[in-house]
Amino acid sequence: MSAEQNDVPSNAFDWNKPETVKRWRGERERRQQVLGVATQRMLEAAHIGPGSHVLDVAAGVGDQALQAARLVGPGQCRQSTSPTRCLK
Repeated sequence: MSAEQNDVPSNAFDWNKPETVKRWRGERERRQQVLGVATQRMLEAAHIGPGSHVLDVAAGVGDQALQAARLVGPGQCRQSTSPTRCLK
């Protein structure tokens, strides 16, 4: 693929810009209010709980990964990744 094919569309967020990430992180509480219940239902449907092994690919700021980690519990296997350098 050429670099042009991988360019971010003009109407999308540029996740490699620190200001975009800062704004996204600043809206975490609002996202939790809006998406928290849906995320909880998704994790319950996936039967995530103590002893589960969780891999969240392209986790972004990790909202869902953190919620999964709370269900899995301390000392259990969980991993999240984000290909965007500013979100790490």
